[in-house]
Amino acid sequence: MERANVEWMKQATGYEWRPRKDINLLLDEKYFKDGDFIAITRMDGLDQIIEYATGGHAGHCALTMWIDGQLFVLESQHAWYWPKINIQRTPYREWLKNAWNAGYHVVHVPLTEDARSRLNTDAAMQWFEKVEGMPYGFHNFLFGALDTKKDNLPPLLDENLVAVGFGVVEKIIPSAIDSLWNEAMNKRLGTKNLSIPQQYDEILKRNLTFSDVWIIPEQDGWWYSDGYSYVCSAFVGGFYKAGGLFGDLNIQATEFIPRDVYTLDIFNPKPDLPEECVKNDPDLPFCQLSGRYKMELPGVGTIRAYAHMAESCPSQPPDFFRPDGC
Repeated sequence: MERANVEWMKQATGYEWRPRKDINLLLDEKYFKDGDFIAITRMDGLDQIIEYATGGHAGHCALTMWIDGQLFVLESQHAWYWPKINIQRTPYREWLKNAWNAGYHVVHVPLTEDARSRLNTDAAMQWFEKVEGMPYGFHNFLFGALDTKKDNLPPLLDENLVAVGFGVVEKIIPSAIDSLWNEAMNKRLGTKNLSIPQQYDEILKRNLTFSDVWIIPEQDGWWYSDGYSYVCSAFVGGFYKAGGLFGDLNIQATEFIPRDVYTLDIFNPKPDLPEECVKNDPDLPFCQLSGRYKMELPGVGTIRAYAHMAESCPSQPPDFFRPDGC
């Protein structure tokens, strides 16, 4: 399966994942600090769809925190192969063992010293404890990537086909469409419990289109039927936001995809690496802890946060051009 997904990504985007020795590295806890980023991909097809839709090289992400003298990995997770779901904390060594068992490609991306000094860990952990245990953010899973009317859709797919397709699926598995689409669209319309045909009627009354509605930015404070909604990257962005790394900027972390997170200039693009990391991957700038393919993160640590960041970005293959200020 892994090779097939690598080949698909090459054909679909032009990017080819480079093979590496399949080494699982138990990197000592001493190399991790509060707020460090963990970029992840699994060659299972789903992560490749996420990467194709967003132009990123990670389909999942997490972060590390020292809590009461023990290193934990914090994340928003909902995978059939993972021992538990929802927003959670897992001891580092237990998490890494789970990651190896899951076939994860894992890379450690440290914060810059400046960002680390600015991270208010007390405030960030207060926020984490508020959302810990809440469900994975299915409600905004699609909407973090749908920033434009057409430039986030694959070729040959337009907004009318999206609406029709979801309308068909709604008749078969309505609960899935309620979670992935309907609740978020109702938030944007200021309505409740409208089905897709009912949304269509409401949208026509307002002389709008479906895409006019789906490009309305997700709001961090929206409370859904099961609580706040954070996908993995929104959760990491929310943690950094709560910890003060965005200052007073008007930023909605729920609009963040993994690429939006790792391109922030709060990360050190050329950290000093432990000897074992250099030995395993002498051509990589970060320490890779597992995986058969090299994890490269183009643009890592290059974009300074700005107001309304990641609310209007296109994502079209093969170059996935990202305009300044989108």
